[in-house]
Parts: sequence; C-alpha cells; structure tokens
Amino acid sequence: MRRVASFNRVCGLTNRWSGRVRDKVPSSYTGVIALFVVGYFASRPIHENTQAQRQQRNNAELEHALELYHVNHGTYPDSSQGLGALIGKPTIGKLPRGFPPEGYLVRGLKLTDVWGNAIYYESPGHHQPSYDLASWGADGKPGGTGADTDITNWGTEDAS
Repeated sequence: MRRVASFNRVCGLTNRWSGRVRDKVPSSYTGVIALFVVGYFASRPIHENTQAQRQQRNNAELEHALELYHVNHGTYPDSSQGLGALIGKPTIGKLPRGFPPEGYLVRGLKLTDVWGNAIYYESPGHHQPSYDLASWGADGKPGGTGADTDITNWGTEDAS
C-alpha cells in the first residue's frame, strides 16, 4: 500500500496537502509530459527515409558543384572526366583553365552515395540535356522500391 501511495504522490495523483487521491484528472504537468513523449515518437522519421533524404541533399550539393563548374568553364565535366572533375583538375577531355585548387565540392562530400555505391553520372545525359545524376538506392541497381528507390535528377522515369 505504501508503494501505491508514493507512486500516486510522485505522479501528482494525490492532493499535496491532504494526501488523498484526486478524483479528477492528473496534473497538467502529466498531460504535458505525455504530449511531449507522443509528439517525440510521432515526429521521428523512419531510418531508410532519413538515408534517402541525406542522399537527396548530397545530390543537391553535387548539382550545385556541377553548376559552379559550368559557370566557371562554360561546360559540365564530360562522362570520361566524371564527378572526379569536381575534386581535382581533369587530365582528360576538355581541360578547364583557372581550376580552383580546392575544387568544387563541399569538404567531406564523397563521390559515393550514403549506401557506399558509386553515383551514376553521364554528360551529356540521356534524360537531361546537361547531365544525368543518380543514386540507385541501397541495392546499387536501377529500379526498386523502399530503400532501393532511385534518387535521380530527372524524376521517376526508368533509367535505361
């Protein structure tokens, strides 16, 4: 009986002065805590969605770096140069003049997707006139659903 009384007191179910169990609703603090806990768990994203969102941000950063390259050199790196042309000055294909020593990529951005697979890049592209950029999802193959969904710069068409 003593445990129940102390539990009731800790949870705010007893009247502070008389020690009797309240007949009405628990204290407003209990309601606020319950709302906080429910809201916290309801707002947490599923893990695979977070990885897809991270890859979408990575692709956006790569697209930004490609646009900077295009503005400075009048062209995108071609397929033979690949995304490596954003890190160091290309040695094949059309060689850019005035290449910045730090390259075009944000520090720490890798040329692999969040699942460790190579990022697909082709310029000129089949789906976009400038370039095609894609992560093939967790399985590393075109097509798929769930964690294997492709993240591309051309939408939801089939990648062929």
